[in-house]
Amino acid sequence: MRTILLTWNPELWPDLDAAEFAADIAKRGSAKSRWSCGGSKNIHRGDRVFLLKQGAPPRGVIASGRVTRASYQGPHWDGSRKEAGDLAWYVKVEWDAMLDPDAHPPLDVATLNDSRLKGEWWTPYSSGTEVKNEVAVRALEELWAAHCGKKLVEHRLPAQPTKSEENPDWTRDEHIVVLDFYLSHRPNPPGKTSSAILTLSRTIRRLGEKLFSPAARLATFRNPNGIYMKLMNFRRLDPEYTAGGKKGLQQGAKGEEEVWIEFASDPRRCHEVSETIISSLDDRELDAPSDGAESLEGIEEAPEGRLLTRSHVVRERNRRLVESKRRQVLKDLGKLECEACGFDFAARYGDRGQGFIECHHKVPVAELKAGDKTHIKDLGVVCANCHRMIHRAKPWLTIEQVKALLLEGSR
Repeated sequence: MRTILLTWNPELWPDLDAAEFAADIAKRGSAKSRWSCGGSKNIHRGDRVFLLKQGAPPRGVIASGRVTRASYQGPHWDGSRKEAGDLAWYVKVEWDAMLDPDAHPPLDVATLNDSRLKGEWWTPYSSGTEVKNEVAVRALEELWAAHCGKKLVEHRLPAQPTKSEENPDWTRDEHIVVLDFYLSHRPNPPGKTSSAILTLSRTIRRLGEKLFSPAARLATFRNPNGIYMKLMNFRRLDPEYTAGGKKGLQQGAKGEEEVWIEFASDPRRCHEVSETIISSLDDRELDAPSDGAESLEGIEEAPEGRLLTRSHVVRERNRRLVESKRRQVLKDLGKLECEACGFDFAARYGDRGQGFIECHHKVPVAELKAGDKTHIKDLGVVCANCHRMIHRAKPWLTIEQVKALLLEGSR
């Protein structure tokens, strides 16, 4: 259920008799009418509506109700424009409260602007504007109920979202891409309605399609407001910003701090990783898995984030490539021996271990560009133990580093 603002200017549309409607509602509990919704074609049955009186003061909310018929086209109010195709958009509304503005002042715009609703546009140019901020919706319901003396009806008040109804927590990947944007636009990021913020929002939403199921992403997932707020969160960590006594948004997430500590001092690396993540959005191999083949169980997420970790795992578990690597090593060395510790499955387990060893993708995660082909030379052969140690914690180890640890432990 959305919340929609409809408008009424009695100087232009004198048809509405608010006093009569108010009397009908007081007597029957509701009253019905159609109402112009401007050019809004996507208002749905059940949506919540508030009627804003405009024109001469007093201006503000004078009525509330719900949509009983979704947006539809019909003749203009006065029927004067009957040319083919000259129609207007309407909704049908069941009003549950209406004030006679001559006897009872509206919930005025000044009150709305001084409340939790400040920042919303309470003098829209046409009917059909949606109030998208959930906090503003709740505040409007509460203020309206108190103003018109009606009990706040629970079904009108959107329930606080449960955890399952919230958007998923931000991932390391998303933080890196937004941090790169922040560092590139220091000290003043573009405004929340700028084309740059809209483009960044679309990029993060595409990334979300790779990382989260459709059911996990609400309609508000990583919208421009959320993206802009994330940029403001980074400000609190930025010494260039806080040096002047400014603070930025203080209620940030731990993930922001972790990414800031690791990448903010090296903008070039942050940009390279961000560009690699973005390029991976076109990699069809990283679409949501259907068979769990690229399970990340036992693998610590790489510093570069979840998507590039998946890219790494997909490449080193490519069956065709892994078999080619095993055949090449057998041909060259006559055995499959772990490059880190020297373990040979066939020597230890006999026929059962013949031809078995795992492969590790040696190319740094940040260099895994979409469309690049993985070559046999990019893989190393390792036993399961050494492979697990490589991926067990951040930062991941190289095969040479695992070999060094083993030599050090044997002394």
